[in-house]
Amino acid sequence: MAGEVFRAVAKTTYDFASMAVGTSLAMPLGEPIDALQYTDAILVVRVHAVTITGTNDIRIGLFPDGFLEGSGVAYFGTLPIVTPDIFTVQVLTSLAGLVPPVAVVMGGQAVGPALSVGLQVNRLMAGSLSATVSVDVCMRNPDESIVQTQ
Repeated sequence: MAGEVFRAVAKTTYDFASMAVGTSLAMPLGEPIDALQYTDAILVVRVHAVTITGTNDIRIGLFPDGFLEGSGVAYFGTLPIVTPDIFTVQVLTSLAGLVPPVAVVMGGQAVGPALSVGLQVNRLMAGSLSATVSVDVCMRNPDESIVQTQ
């Protein structure tokens, strides 16, 4: 099986202490990954530190990304990709309740022209809301004749 590992996010601290209570956000992290030659995507999230109070949450997942065909408009999906066998399980992990250091590994289908690692934050109450993470994405294809690594 041919594949390639992409460093999506080097060790980085995300701190949402100044985010207003009752708000949420979703944003891509790093650059989109060209997914055209791959069938599988495996997300590896290494959590180095996390401080999340109460019902606040930080989630990291794999999202479809790229450009809307013919428009040149950037696109970042609102829902993460799903696992290949059970299409209701999203490739998205919550950092709340994790005890660092820990690694979370999840896989799904590589759909669309590109994938991005995405971050979703829900700030439901006052308190700490930060995480230090690094993220890799392993892209694979069982047909080695299709994959051209860099």
